Amino acid sequence: MWVAHRIIYAVLIEEVRLGMDLDHLCRNRRCVNPGHLEPVSRSENAHRGRGCKLSSAVVNEIRKRCAEGESQSAVARSFGLHSSTVNRIVHFDLWRVVGMQERLLRDGVLA
Repeated sequence: MWVAHRIIYAVLIEEVRLGMDLDHLCRNRRCVNPGHLEPVSRSENAHRGRGCKLSSAVVNEIRKRCAEGESQSAVARSFGLHSSTVNRIVHFDLWRVVGMQERLLRDGVLA
């Protein structure tokens, strides 16, 4: 099933890859303005839609600090999270973004 915003985005910008969703950055699900749409993984879209307290920037900071050697428990305390949440973020069990793990591995951020 195709919905209007997906068709408009495909026609005006590019085809949305299989398994990806379009996040309505304006938070209006009826909006079809391609400037208000961003292709993201299904899990990322779900996180954003639930009003999750973690932003992409925070998730990136968590991964960066852990990759630099800071303990997961220390990072968890600084963000007010449970250490298991940080562990799942670091290992891409949470906030999985298509292609991100490969980029971080390639850029040497992850060992």
